[in-house]
Amino acid sequence: MRQNFPETAADISLSFEPEKTASVSYPHPLPPWEVLIADDDPEVHRVTRLVLRDFHFDNRSLLLHSVYSGSETIRFLRHHPDIAVLLLDAVMENDEAGLIAANRIRKELKNQNIRIIFRTGQAGKAPESLVVDQYDINDYREKAELSAQKLRSAITTSLRNFRELQSAHREKDALRHILSTTSPVITDPYNPSFFACTVRDQVQRLLLAQPFQSRKLTVSFSVKDKAGQLLCTTHRTKDKLTTPSASSFSPNLLLWTESMGKRSLELSVCALPELSMEEKTMLDIFIGHIADVLDKMLDHQPDILMETRFSRLLTHALSNSPRKESAGHLHRVGAFCHYLALKAGLEQKTAEELKRAAPLHDIGKLAIPQAILNKRGPLNAEEQAIIRTHPDIGFELLHDESRPDLQTAAIVAREHHERWDGAGYPLGIAGEKINILGRITAIGDVFDALTHDRSYKKAWPLPKALEFLKKKAGSIFDPRLVSCFIQDTDSLARIHAQWPDT
Repeated sequence: MRQNFPETAADISLSFEPEKTASVSYPHPLPPWEVLIADDDPEVHRVTRLVLRDFHFDNRSLLLHSVYSGSETIRFLRHHPDIAVLLLDAVMENDEAGLIAANRIRKELKNQNIRIIFRTGQAGKAPESLVVDQYDINDYREKAELSAQKLRSAITTSLRNFRELQSAHREKDALRHILSTTSPVITDPYNPSFFACTVRDQVQRLLLAQPFQSRKLTVSFSVKDKAGQLLCTTHRTKDKLTTPSASSFSPNLLLWTESMGKRSLELSVCALPELSMEEKTMLDIFIGHIADVLDKMLDHQPDILMETRFSRLLTHALSNSPRKESAGHLHRVGAFCHYLALKAGLEQKTAEELKRAAPLHDIGKLAIPQAILNKRGPLNAEEQAIIRTHPDIGFELLHDESRPDLQTAAIVAREHHERWDGAGYPLGIAGEKINILGRITAIGDVFDALTHDRSYKKAWPLPKALEFLKKKAGSIFDPRLVSCFIQDTDSLARIHAQWPDT
């Protein structure tokens, strides 16, 4: 087995004087693009390195590696999956070595990112029509026609494609990361400093992904309450942002947002290399998501949301629902249920527990197709049957006998569509056989749905919605609870206005 050479193209020792070229200097160089040369002819390696010795793309040089057989290629890529481009010879230890290697890279190593330039000196043994049609390669070149300029052009095109793939993957990973932020952020609802540090750390993780592990970065994050008082702040620098030229600094990215609970969040980032447009977009999405998380953390005192399983489900539910409906709806239903529980004479502890549990009443809709949930107009019989499964699904997701708070949420999820007259679902129970927490949630949920726009209706004014509750008392709703609910319309109006659908 021949030795692998991981030196940069610019450092190759040649037997003749290289041509003089102007050196390119970057004050904050990015890591080089890594290219693997797979060919059984040492002369091909030497010439390839000569041609690419001063190559740069997107302010990054090349790091060239060498292997001499198809089997070596697979072994190398198994341990170095981040190679950007593979210059793959068709014929090495046997006539099909290159084709076998290309197939194993995609199917066995499952590496779809590496750009494969297939090079052959014996086109008859691997004709272009066969290779392009049956193998997942990105370029086909005959060695006899592959001049120095054509090789450099092929490398440029491949690196450009690899860069776009990396960008797409970073965006996908960033979105996945954002949707998972609820779990690690909601860990200690009574420690704002911990919340701020966790947000800061997640921003750093987002911005230090490949290929920016060595990026110089400063992140600041702060939160102010409704009165403008500072709740928490944090600041951290990864490596010192010092440079001979001030002009090479990335300008600060300053993002500000106000949560629905009227708290202000500010995120400031300074980075070298500077932030891309996609990273700025990701941070903008991130800060909006964190604003919703903060409200839930502070307003719902979420012992339930501290449960990892819960927080991920709720985050997923929010990400798959219209934001203006879901976030405000969760706040209001929790508040309406808390209000009614106290009016009905339940203990303060029980009312607080219901306030935390009620926002999860529709968690079972995670399993319902969005086309049904967002359908305009009435549902057909099949669609009604599907949507009526969500209470049982919610119960199964939340049911945990070892956790009383989860049990409360499970009861609410399963029984908030039961009716006083027994015509509800999924259990078909009636009257006081329906748990009072389910009866309360049914009123809070329906009242909020009536008074806000939905895909199938326009919002009703509060008096019309209250009249509907009174009309349906004794059939859909517990008549005593309806009487309690309508006692203080001013409080209902305040809750309604506190979390508007904006």
